[in-house]
Amino acid sequence: MQTYATNWPKCSIQDRPASNTSLILEGDSLETATRSMRRARLHEPRAEHSAATKHSAATQHSAAAQYDLEICHLCRDFSARPAWRKPFLYWLPIVKSRQEGCNSALSMTCHTLFAIAVAMGLLLLFCGLVTGCFFTGPINNKPDARIDRIASGPTYRGEVATFSALKSDDSDRDELLVDWRAWTCRQDGNGCDSPAFQEQNRVSRSSDFTVQVPAFRVIGGAVSDQPTALILVELTVHDSRGAENKDHLFVDILNRPPELELQVQGPVAPNDQFHPIGIPVRVAARASDPDGDPVTVEWQLDSPGGSQASSWSKIGESDHNGVHEEVYQLVPDTAGTWQVEVTASDQLGARDDTDETIPVQEDAPPCIASADPVLFPQQPQARYIVERREGTRRFTVLSVTDDLDIYPPPDVADEYRGRARFRWFVATPDTAGQRVEVQNHDVSNYVIDASAYAPGDRLSLRVEVEDRVERTQCDVAQPFCALQGPSCYQRVTWELEIR
Repeated sequence: MQTYATNWPKCSIQDRPASNTSLILEGDSLETATRSMRRARLHEPRAEHSAATKHSAATQHSAAAQYDLEICHLCRDFSARPAWRKPFLYWLPIVKSRQEGCNSALSMTCHTLFAIAVAMGLLLLFCGLVTGCFFTGPINNKPDARIDRIASGPTYRGEVATFSALKSDDSDRDELLVDWRAWTCRQDGNGCDSPAFQEQNRVSRSSDFTVQVPAFRVIGGAVSDQPTALILVELTVHDSRGAENKDHLFVDILNRPPELELQVQGPVAPNDQFHPIGIPVRVAARASDPDGDPVTVEWQLDSPGGSQASSWSKIGESDHNGVHEEVYQLVPDTAGTWQVEVTASDQLGARDDTDETIPVQEDAPPCIASADPVLFPQQPQARYIVERREGTRRFTVLSVTDDLDIYPPPDVADEYRGRARFRWFVATPDTAGQRVEVQNHDVSNYVIDASAYAPGDRLSLRVEVEDRVERTQCDVAQPFCALQGPSCYQRVTWELEIR
């Protein structure tokens, strides 16, 4: 017979009770032998209760040691059997006996629990293979999500920003669908506003995501009064097998400055574009903000030396369709250059400024620009021949230029501009050659009736133009008068001869 080595300790043969030798049978398993041993112990006659009380603690300890020794012999005899004759449970873990140096086999309870565990494991494995709970096919990889911003450069509040998902990919070459979302966020990036102000769901990867950046943060679905400084764009990529991946992109949103327009309103000299002293000049500022921010307008007036600048005041203010307008009025009291500077700013400090120069001078004298018949100031002694047979002859001032008072007069009502005034003088044989003013004749023409005079009579016809300023005219003996140079005449004279 083949011998098998064991690590069981030796047991004393003489200590082995003969009554239990027959319990170990050829071919019995270890657990069967152990149960037989325990049943034999149970059938031994018990001592009477009165006798048990007479046993000492040493006797009880000896009985327990004897039982352990029997288990030791049982283990040793069982281990000596060939491996092919031993049941599967032989290789299960062994628990120690109470006796030092001896081991005993697992109890029936341990074997039962282990058998149940093995059966449940086999059942789970079978169910998994049948129902497909254990995936044995190739592994599906997550798609790669990547946001690409189409336009470069800064993005301003109220503008459009476009994003693309074309750079997203899937290593398994699955068809991809994407979700887009965009939120407004705090400027420091510590928190974004819910819900998203714009989104797209389950669209093609090739579809661009165009965002209209709100000028103000959208909090709780409502537009707040807090300017937008940062937005978050999220891309979610889904493949056809249910896998998904995300990408996020923060975009800084810049603030645009207000737009300012300044306009000077008031009469100016037609030739040199000067404003006359004493006539109000209005300066209107129109400011708007492309982001819809409220705009504040600040004014500053720089006057020439010698001015009291006491005639500068606001006369109007309005807001209409996002445009803030303010109007100031200046009544200049000194000739020179006046400077108006205006600054428009929004609540974030962005600003725009502009300025206008207002040149001021004294109201210049009016000028006879044209007349009929044509005058020749360079030939003051020239005479005009008037035929008696012609009857009447009309002499007319066709136009007068002036800073304020002109002729023909303004087509529409103007609170500052007016009409030039005319004074006519005539000298005839009836006045002994003395010039006499024609009374109540403030018109631009005068008619001579040649038939009322004899051939050879000489007449002198003079006209002078005036504006609202009282001026000292030239010497009355001069047929022409130009107070500010030879190109601007306030008096002209026609010398006539009747034939």
